[in-house]
Amino acid sequence: MLYTDIQRVVIQVRDVNDETPYFVNRPLPMQAVVQLSAPPNTPVFTLQARDPETDHNIHYFLVRYRIKDCDIKVIHELNQTKDIDTIKAIMNARNRGNQTLVFAAMESNFPEVQQLKEIFQEEVSAQNDKALRLVLQGSYQKALCIFKSIFEKRKEILGPDNPGTLDIQSEITEMLCKQGVYQEAFNMLEDVVQMQGVMLGSDNKDTLNTRSFVTLLLHKQGESEKALDICQEVYKKQEEALGLNHSYTLATMFYMALALISLGKYEEALNINIAVFEKWTDTLGEDSPLIVSAKNNIASVLSNRGRLEESLKIYKEAYETNKIIFGVN
Repeated sequence: MLYTDIQRVVIQVRDVNDETPYFVNRPLPMQAVVQLSAPPNTPVFTLQARDPETDHNIHYFLVRYRIKDCDIKVIHELNQTKDIDTIKAIMNARNRGNQTLVFAAMESNFPEVQQLKEIFQEEVSAQNDKALRLVLQGSYQKALCIFKSIFEKRKEILGPDNPGTLDIQSEITEMLCKQGVYQEAFNMLEDVVQMQGVMLGSDNKDTLNTRSFVTLLLHKQGESEKALDICQEVYKKQEEALGLNHSYTLATMFYMALALISLGKYEEALNINIAVFEKWTDTLGEDSPLIVSAKNNIASVLSNRGRLEESLKIYKEAYETNKIIFGVN
């Protein structure tokens, strides 16, 4: 006679932090047959559970917890790490929410996010400063070469879709735009927007700022109506989340005014340009290239409205400021 008996065994695995372990064996529940005559301690099968916080990921989570606590000493300790493969593993590791370390730092308002983006890149900070100086001097091609070099380094250390890498891609597109290479810049920026949307969210301030710059490229390629629609959408979200005085909001207003000028909506464009000019003057001073751009826009609108003397006066002011910034030649 065959005797059978069914017993149910429940195994629970607990973890003390927020990264839940999971069972490797599938499907669950599992079944096994054991002879009734089997002695105690007879192996039945091995049930395996894994914790995401293992191997290189353990470094990621240890660092992440310190970043959430705003412990800035972790930056120095990461920079002391000599093994580039360890740094790559830490910076590219993700939690179950698909968050990299830089993203987690941004979400936690970590005060040294920029330094985190430059981990294991001692020369990058100096290179970036040099590129920005070249931009102010109008040497866009030289700045572009430096930004491309930084991009390759960031991509190697942080990964292609890391916020630190995407920042530099945005700088590259701006340099391409300044040199009139609009289609290449547009294609690259569309990729950046897509990756930022996945990593940061569609309403994240950096994603919105990138979308704002896309509108400038659309305007430059003759699609001012489409540019205006996107500007208005982005502006509403920025106004609510960041306020009217934030640099990202003001940039969107500036691009919106450009689109309005192209569409012949001069009065609305003039009002927006004057508002942007006044706010930029308060925060940047009168010797900023952005102030010159705002003045040129105001002069353009006045010229289109037939107010030629006023327009000429502002154009001359902008020209004199340009001489101070860039030099006579």
